[in-house]
Parts: sequence; structure tokens; C-alpha cells
Amino acid sequence: MPTGTRPKVLIVDDEPGIRELLMEILTDEGYAVVMAENAAEAWQIRLEQQLSLVLLDIWMPGKDGLTLLKQWKDAGLADMPIIVMSGHATIDTAVEAVKLGALEVLEKPIATNRLLVAMQNALDASNNERGNPNIIRTNFGKSAIIQKFKQQLLDASAGSQPALLVGTPSSGASFFAQLLAKPKMPVVFLDNSTQLEGAIENILREANGGILVIRLIDMLNSIQQSGLLALVRESGRMNVRLIAAAVNPPEKLKTDRGYNKALLNSFSNHVITMPSLTQYIEDIPYIVDIITRQLTEQTDMVGRRLSPQAVNLLTQHDYENDFMELLSLVRSALMYASGDKVDAATMQVIIEQFSLNSSLKGVRSEIFSMSMREARMCFEREYLRRIMHATRGNIQQAAEIAGIERTYLYRKLKQHKEV
Repeated sequence: MPTGTRPKVLIVDDEPGIRELLMEILTDEGYAVVMAENAAEAWQIRLEQQLSLVLLDIWMPGKDGLTLLKQWKDAGLADMPIIVMSGHATIDTAVEAVKLGALEVLEKPIATNRLLVAMQNALDASNNERGNPNIIRTNFGKSAIIQKFKQQLLDASAGSQPALLVGTPSSGASFFAQLLAKPKMPVVFLDNSTQLEGAIENILREANGGILVIRLIDMLNSIQQSGLLALVRESGRMNVRLIAAAVNPPEKLKTDRGYNKALLNSFSNHVITMPSLTQYIEDIPYIVDIITRQLTEQTDMVGRRLSPQAVNLLTQHDYENDFMELLSLVRSALMYASGDKVDAATMQVIIEQFSLNSSLKGVRSEIFSMSMREARMCFEREYLRRIMHATRGNIQQAAEIAGIERTYLYRKLKQHKEV
């Protein structure tokens, strides 16, 4: 039985008999109970009251439990343990509920002892949580290196001191820095380092109450380093959290580059080493899920996801540009998806198009001995040949990827056949 201040539990269920029974059981066990018969009532209660735990039914008339759970999450209101209840949940439903933040899915009818144990475990875990709940409840994968990385992110998210992400320029510092932000917290990127040479007040004002990310601090000159140090010292006044990214670890910056020691010391509490993608290939399905969730929440692509077959293609891909290549492929796949789900065929086209673009960077050196007209024709011919191969002759897909009208593509194909 809970001790001390009574935990407040919200029961959301459209069946009056179940609500009353659960309230009776939980009240006897020492819980404070509030009830809602639908999603609208639950939303209002959540806005008005601080809750210790929610028991949420999936299947309700009107807005169902999963929709409510997602809306709570999007609004930054899913910061309490949530246990989902269902009389006929499928495996897919249970997986979706967990992805949205539910700690557990219990099947009705729920044995009283099973329910009480699940609730106590959820409350214990919540009381012991240290760090951003979004990171705690996100599955990064199973490998030892990704688990270590997650723990570093979690430790950093629990504090307000500056943090330093160390890794190659393509290891995803900008993406992972955003995971340190709490729900609805603004994230601002400082892309022009020369801004550090002037007044920092405008920078702090723009990032007020949020996270400020400074990329590739390795190349900052002494004046810019001093500006960044001033930014660190003044950030608390505007409630701004500083996250910096560097290729070199602090020790190397200090010894090889004569970096400002006071500045490096200010980042020493949280130095996060970002592994390269090749070190956690087995975890790509989990990382793709994180990327998809973040991209869809930031855009109008809500609800889109990759099929298991599409994700499998990404695990087999040979990456040359580390995490940023994976991010680019997932973003392109979500953008070009014809429906809510990206199938394997679409993913294959995206991968082949990416390879095509990469290979064209090294287009044959002999074009430089040609006239401009001849070189342009050579490039177009090679581009069309490869893009038609990548789309397996699908004119519509080729036109969409090339960004031209189908009739124009037909005309170009005919022109190059006649050459």
C-alpha cells in the first residue's frame, strides 16, 4: 500500500462498472482516485490536476485511448506513468501503446494483484527516474555501445549545465542535441560562429527558456571562444541550456589547439561521445523509429512510418556518411511516401537515388575536355540512364525524383536516344 502523500490515479474507461470497481479497489489500497468516462474528460482533468499515474482504456467511443495518449505526448502532458488497459488488444496495438509512452499494457479482466503490482512498479520507476522522460522511455537499441550512449544522454538531460557532444561531423550532433530538450522546449541552432564576436544578448533572447546548440566549436578563434564563455556564464540568467558539438575531445582541444581552458571546463560535467553508425548497425531499427517520430512531429508527415521491409533495407545499406546518411534516407522516404507507410520498393528507389547522387559527384573526368554543350549532354544522358535504372523504368517515379514534368522527361529520353 502506498505510504505518505496519496498518489493520485486517473481512471479513464467508458464502462461505469469498471470505473467504480477500480475506484473501490484503489481507494481501499490508499490511492486518491479521479475518473473520466471519455478522452475529453480525461484531457480536462490532466490540464487541471497533477497526476501520479493513469489507467487508460484503449477502446472508447469517439476518441480512443491511443489517440489521447499521442495527443498528451505531443502536448508534453504525458509526464506521468501510464498503464493501458484493453479487453482485446492485438500485439500491434500493444507495441504502438508502448511506443507512445505507455509503461505496460494489461489485458482485461485484470487480476487485482496483477494490477496493484504493475501500478506500484510504475510509481517506483517514476520516483527513481532521473532525466528526460522521453529519453528514459525511448528504446535506443540493445547493443552495449548504444546503451552507454543513451545513459550519457540521460545523465546530461537531468542537469542544466552545458554539455558537449563529441564525434565526427556526420555522427548526428544536431539531431541528438534535440533529444536533450524537454517537451515543448525550443531548440535554437547557432550556425554563424561570428555572432559570438558581438553582443550575446540577442542570442540569449532568441533561445530564452530553451536549448542553444553551437556546432563544431573546434574551429572557434580566441575571440569567439571568449564570446562562447561569456554566453555560458550568462545563459542561466535567460534560462538557456547550452549544447556544443566538437570533433575532438576536450583533452585534444586543450593540448593541440591551445583551447580556452575555462571554456572547456564549463563543458566538463557532461561530455557525450557519439558512436559512429557502423558501431550500432544492429540498432538501426530502433534509431529509425526515433528519427521517424522526431521528423513527423516536426512536420506535416504525422502518422507516416517505414514498413519492416523498408527498415530491413536500411540495415543492409553500406553507409559512407555515418548517421547523417541514415537521417537523410529516412527523411527522403517519409517525404516521398505515397501513403502513411513507406514500402520496400519506395525505400529501394530512395537508396538507389542517393547512391546515384553520390556517384554523380565523381562524374567522369573526361567531361572537362569537352565543350560545355557536350559535357551537359553527357551528364544528362548518364543521369537519365541511372535514374531510369533506379526506378526500374517507372516514368512517374523518375519524374518525381528528378523534379520535372513527365512530358519533359519523355522529351529528354527521346532526345538522348536520337543522339
